[in-house]
Amino acid sequence: MGTSSGGPGPGARDFIVVDDGGSFGYAASEAELLSQLEYPEEAACVVDRSGNNFDLEEVPDGGLRLAPSIGRADLEWLRRVWHTAQQRNPADYPLVRPLPDSDEGFLRELFAVLRLSSGGPDAAAHLGGFWVVNDGGSTSSTASLNDMLELLAGQRHTESTSVEGPDRRRYRVERERRRGPLGVLRPGRPYLVQTWPV
Repeated sequence: MGTSSGGPGPGARDFIVVDDGGSFGYAASEAELLSQLEYPEEAACVVDRSGNNFDLEEVPDGGLRLAPSIGRADLEWLRRVWHTAQQRNPADYPLVRPLPDSDEGFLRELFAVLRLSSGGPDAAAHLGGFWVVNDGGSTSSTASLNDMLELLAGQRHTESTSVEGPDRRRYRVERERRRGPLGVLRPGRPYLVQTWPV
């Protein structure tokens, strides 16, 4: 599932899409959403910030278009699928945050997490800050989450490393556990677990 490197432009709608394999993506616009998908059934769920659910339709020239809303998205299902996706591939969704119980709060936070996780420096530009890594004595900063994760991936020991996001939230660094040769568990790609506010 492709992701955007920016956010919605003025007056534009942005979307979360869950593909037919349970992977989540973020699209900053309808055009970007349609460019990420090849056929209507590829999207199990397309939802906007208001919680409206959409289907995709094929158009005569072979492309796709967003159909009118088919009603409210099943947010209980979306929560379950999100939880499963994070458990299955934590480094694919590198920001682990507590999500509010309310539907409105859940959607707001899920959009924020996926937008920040979507890649380039534009993903966090609306917050006006940087990702700051403190490894217990020195600090470094990057404009994008991807650059910061690359920096962390190159460090052997991250047990005492903390990260502050452009929205001033703080995180500890965790790593995926991957099975290496002979079934031995080895540390994999880094991801971040929010520690403040909790």
